Amino acid sequence: MGESIQAPGTRLSRRDRFLHEPRFRDWNWVETNWFCFFVPEEAMVGHLRSMWRPTLGVVGANVFVYSNRGLGATGALANDMHEDRFAMPMPPHNLDDYRLDNGIAVRQTEAFQRWEVRYDGIDGTVFDLEYTALMPPVEVGETKVAGAGEGFGSIQRSDAVLAHGHIDQTLHVSGEAVVNGVRFEVDCAVNRDHSWGPRRESVARLGCGNFDDGHWGDDFHFLVQTRNDTPDSCVITHGYLLDGGDILRIAEGTGRFELDGYRTTALVYEIVDERGRSHCFEGRVARTIEKVSANAFSCNGFVDWSYEGEPGIGEYRWHWGVRELREWLAERETQA
Repeated sequence: MGESIQAPGTRLSRRDRFLHEPRFRDWNWVETNWFCFFVPEEAMVGHLRSMWRPTLGVVGANVFVYSNRGLGATGALANDMHEDRFAMPMPPHNLDDYRLDNGIAVRQTEAFQRWEVRYDGIDGTVFDLEYTALMPPVEVGETKVAGAGEGFGSIQRSDAVLAHGHIDQTLHVSGEAVVNGVRFEVDCAVNRDHSWGPRRESVARLGCGNFDDGHWGDDFHFLVQTRNDTPDSCVITHGYLLDGGDILRIAEGTGRFELDGYRTTALVYEIVDERGRSHCFEGRVARTIEKVSANAFSCNGFVDWSYEGEPGIGEYRWHWGVRELREWLAERETQA
């Protein structure tokens, strides 16, 4: 008898909504908790991410918003607001209900289903948001594309010395975001993630890859995580489609990117789902920012997606090592 395949969203238990015990008390064990939101008419994306280091007793946090209201730049000045905290005292709370000294407050009112997220932060910026799950959370092993090889990040590699954990989930978010004193209504679908494991941030050379999503109302969504062996194309190594509440595994998938130098301006993903249906998602990037985090160079961009003639929204999140990107750019200049 062959091994039965569990439906996606069945591996996790209620304890996975809490902090996990660091293996071997690793000093660089990190547990993350990430939420975001969109304001489509402004090509606005907001990110709120906490990074817990329980063996050190500290919590870091990164909050930023970018949109077409920002300056004509792609670096830090493109952000409407940005706040980094690196070592706040770790509060005596768990991930289901916590408050941080920078104004972040997260309360999971129903396990894996509902969250209240608030940020009372700098420069007249306040988020007051409610998240409702559109699917159960899925663990990284459940989103693996068979035969696609390893992912670019440590959370996606089976050869990691220590086990990592990673949860993805599609939700609906509603509420408001006040950014620099200007109020915006929030009402859209988004993704969240939660990961844990050691982060050897600069020991090994970093791979190149994307974490991208797209949303068509609350009915149809995709999430892909890719390995980019060349900067203008990729193999999808992890991901899923969410169609009318049904989580569909990806049987195979590839992507192509149009670049302006190293910045992505357009994306095309071609995906075959586990039912044998083919999908083509085409996106144009409306706004981009650049940043360096954990010794990786990153570009984030608001994407206007199109699928079968229907418009959608989402974000691309592209990562590569600083050294690797510099080497690639230098090689291109030599060949020019």
